[in-house]
Amino acid sequence: MTTESECPDEKEAAEAAKKASAAANKALFKYRLVRPGSFKTENHFYPRVINSQIHPTVRFFMGLSQERIVERYCHMHPKVDRDVLMDIIKYRSEHFYWAGCDLMHTVNNAGEKKMVLIETNSSPSGLKSTPLFDEMDEFGGYRVLLERTFLPRVKESTVPNGKLCVLFDKNPMEASGYAAVLADLTKETVHLVPCFDKESLRRVRFVNGYMEILADEPASRDMRSNSTASEGTPPRTSFGSLGSGGGGESPVLADIDLSDADDGNVEFSPLGVRRRWIPIRGAVRYVTQRPWNRIPIDTPTVLMNGTLPCLSGGRNKLVAAKAYDAFNVELAASGLQIQTPLTIRDVNWEDIPTWYERLGGFCAIKVPYSNAGQGVYTITSPGEFANFLEEAKGCPYSKFIVQSLVSNSSWSSAGVDGTPRLYHVGTVPDKKHDIYVADLRMMVSGGTDGFELVGIYARKTREPLAKELLPGMDSWGMLGTNLSVKVSDSFYSSEPERLLLMDRRDFNVLGMGIDDLIDGFIQTVLAVVSIERMCKFLSPEGKFSLPLFRSVCDDEALIREIEEGIVCAEKEVDDGVGSGEDAP
Repeated sequence: MTTESECPDEKEAAEAAKKASAAANKALFKYRLVRPGSFKTENHFYPRVINSQIHPTVRFFMGLSQERIVERYCHMHPKVDRDVLMDIIKYRSEHFYWAGCDLMHTVNNAGEKKMVLIETNSSPSGLKSTPLFDEMDEFGGYRVLLERTFLPRVKESTVPNGKLCVLFDKNPMEASGYAAVLADLTKETVHLVPCFDKESLRRVRFVNGYMEILADEPASRDMRSNSTASEGTPPRTSFGSLGSGGGGESPVLADIDLSDADDGNVEFSPLGVRRRWIPIRGAVRYVTQRPWNRIPIDTPTVLMNGTLPCLSGGRNKLVAAKAYDAFNVELAASGLQIQTPLTIRDVNWEDIPTWYERLGGFCAIKVPYSNAGQGVYTITSPGEFANFLEEAKGCPYSKFIVQSLVSNSSWSSAGVDGTPRLYHVGTVPDKKHDIYVADLRMMVSGGTDGFELVGIYARKTREPLAKELLPGMDSWGMLGTNLSVKVSDSFYSSEPERLLLMDRRDFNVLGMGIDDLIDGFIQTVLAVVSIERMCKFLSPEGKFSLPLFRSVCDDEALIREIEEGIVCAEKEVDDGVGSGEDAP
């Protein structure tokens, strides 16, 4: 048995291991050229997923047609208008067509269970955590998403000679998976491009609205062997066609070492690689940290997704709450509703204590524009509230969200204005009789025929749900499910040991059935369509309107970040640097 004195040592060892893992992970955040034939299952799925078999219930659910899903849901909810629901499931999004929603399995005082929407994500992870639906299709959800959602839009691109790329600032396992599968599907080289906030070597720019990336091309062999470089920098040389470099058996070109590059005006890397700006006709955007400050909202380049869905609710919890409420008003007559915890929007810093007290000292406080589990505070005691006030006082944003806390039946937020208290159903008790909080992530793909589920997994908390709150307990350990652990401003590690797969073992632990999965899918699609409608409201005539955005989210710090992205794009137009031009 572990003694108390050993616990701190174990925790320190675990933290050290996570930091070491994060340090190793940084090596994956490099520019790469990914050629056809590069896909390897072990590089793009968690090891546990590779050796798992999808649970029969989950597989059956994922194989249901839209019509059968709607028929079953309406049978279980007789007041729902079948035609309205079918129209929503078959809705064709113009802006928001790749999304993931996090849902909680909850129950109220009356014993009524339902899936409750926690948040929506416009650059969601999930495919590396989803067991294969068909074991003969090694690409899994990567292929389905790209074929249904991305490639049909790329065919409509008007960029001549444009290349394909994947932008990422997180989750290299999944981002490189998109690049490898995209290369196989299109039979062309795909650029895997890091796109960090305020990075020293900027690899993405927009000229006249069109995306260009700073591509690396190997210098000729003669040039590398005969170079007489000074200070480690080879002289100028010619180069071959993009992605033609050659020889060797590796289908992915060697990583480019950027450790010595400190600005964007670089002709060669230390390895003798020439750089030039090339046009992009389509990009998968897995950029999670404030993408709007470096990717303009209006661009003719095909993006999956653009930044408009982020601001309209995909990475803006404040606007998302308004999108849900507005759509719920429209849906009232149909019997449909987006189910969320009680949410108080546009809360100023000085008003937070009032809502904390009104909810009985139990609440969740959120910085609306953060993600990956950052900026979310679960409050269950005066001590945790004091810690929040101290930690968040330097937050640059002026608006917050306060939500009722979904927790345990013996400790939870007080109801407000007749809203019921919600409690976690949690996992099936383990051998120690412990119940853990778990959430469910559903990733959907939007196509010409509407929405389809492409990824699904669950996450559990670090600590079991306490039946009774004791002084000094860490509520985040019992309620926080996000697997990401922030190591620095740009890098994250993960805790995959808390991942629950939809396989023959883990799914049983969730205690869910097919009707719960259908309920979660309906909630996901309703949320995505509500944010799509907000996208259209904020972009009349196809152009983003900053005044309209202010009307729904008047947070000056966020507005400045948006303007930074707009100014950046305008500056690049003024520079007048054309496509295909070498880096100066």
